[in-house]
Amino acid sequence: MKISVRLDYLFENESLENQFRFAREAGVDAVETGQLKGFDCKAASELVFKYDMPFLACGFYDMWNCRLGDRFENIQSNLLKSINCARELGCIYLLGLSDNKLRRTEEERASFIENMKPVAEALEKHDLIVLLEPHNTILPNPVYDFSHYYVNTMALAYDLVKSISSPSVKLLYDVYHEQISVGNLFSSISEYSSEIAHYHLSGVPHRNEPMLGEINNLNIAREAKKMGYNGYFGLEYFPTGDALASLKSTINYLTESN
Repeated sequence: MKISVRLDYLFENESLENQFRFAREAGVDAVETGQLKGFDCKAASELVFKYDMPFLACGFYDMWNCRLGDRFENIQSNLLKSINCARELGCIYLLGLSDNKLRRTEEERASFIENMKPVAEALEKHDLIVLLEPHNTILPNPVYDFSHYYVNTMALAYDLVKSISSPSVKLLYDVYHEQISVGNLFSSISEYSSEIAHYHLSGVPHRNEPMLGEINNLNIAREAKKMGYNGYFGLEYFPTGDALASLKSTINYLTESN
């Protein structure tokens, strides 16, 4: 199993150097991060080389104000900054947040698809892929209020990705959000597998270590691989204790039991 880790989730209060060092010590295969605003892309690119640690995915620059589905002119500047940083880091994926919408009507759907076309075209020129991630609008999120988030299920995200029809727009399957929003995970993994480019694992319902909570993340990973997935499984969770010890235990659980 190839494992990546969201550095800013597990090691939020550590220096960038320590984040890479801990990831290497724990034995992960690649790293990710979210917010690029205030992030030192040059320093991170040097650490990629120093620790021989691929940078798999990063969020958008000023991600709370650079939202998928928003009008292109509103996000164009931050999108360009995101592309430049991703290229410096050697990223494959950009982690995308959809815009807030009051309703999920056909008009809103058409607007989202139309606004995504120039985003897709810009990313295609640089061989980058934005991952559209559904977020549950049920449980409060400690980082951001997602209660009005437009893309809230894999079913809606899949429909949008298929309609946009670009190699640069794919799905991120976050088991935490989909379990809370819909459940029936094996069924959705099977149904949407053709467009899923990346997975995020964590425990449900408290978003802690993947071996905690009400779902079996090992079985989720096995089902994804059975459907033909051969990419990374990203760890995006809040550790219950010491972050490095937590990460080591999680990797042991995922790799020794697999």
